[in-house]
Amino acid sequence: MNEFKMSLFLAPISPVKDGGTGQIIKPATLKPYKTMTLQEVYRTITANTRLQLLTDRVRRA
Repeated sequence: MNEFKMSLFLAPISPVKDGGTGQIIKPATLKPYKTMTLQEVYRTITANTRLQLLTDRVRRA
């Protein structure tokens, strides 16, 4: 049986480059801050009314 997990990363999740020189100022975050099971993600979203509303909007978009 497959176990699905979601990894949460702190910003930035992609490199931040200087607009003028194009050099990387801050590298991307490569290690996850936290890994959650789908059940934990569901509980986190449904326990917070604002997150639940935002999630519903994304689903309908």
